[in-house]
Amino acid sequence: MTIKTKTEYLSKTLLDIYDSANSISENNRKGNEDLFYEIAQEHEILLAGNAGNISGWLSYTINARKQAFISGLYVAREHQRKGIAGQLMNELKGCAPDCVLWAKVLKNSAWAREFYLKNGFAALDEDSVLSSELGQPVKDEPWALVFARA
Repeated sequence: MTIKTKTEYLSKTLLDIYDSANSISENNRKGNEDLFYEIAQEHEILLAGNAGNISGWLSYTINARKQAFISGLYVAREHQRKGIAGQLMNELKGCAPDCVLWAKVLKNSAWAREFYLKNGFAALDEDSVLSSELGQPVKDEPWALVFARA
């Protein structure tokens, strides 16, 4: 892949770390390039590491009601369990100090639930949370649990 712009570089970096975190080979990306290009363009991105070796990232958006929605938090497999995700979360708290933080995680991801609980988030009642994308209760999304931190 030839990288022509900063956004292309960033989207490739995000995708590479996502693939590493989830043990996905480059041959099995299945069109995720467009999604990560969109994230690189439309979301705020926090990076962990240095310019030559990015080890993790957190993407988020903030709405007018001072709610920060975490759209992605990934650490490359070889850098996991070293506190990098926690560092990214602390950086987000500094970037959005007056915001309520929100995150959706996979229901079967025990380590993600543990991480958010450890970082002061609380699991929310699925009946009371609406998915902004679907306009219906989150309980209808079998893949997501919602966490919030004031």
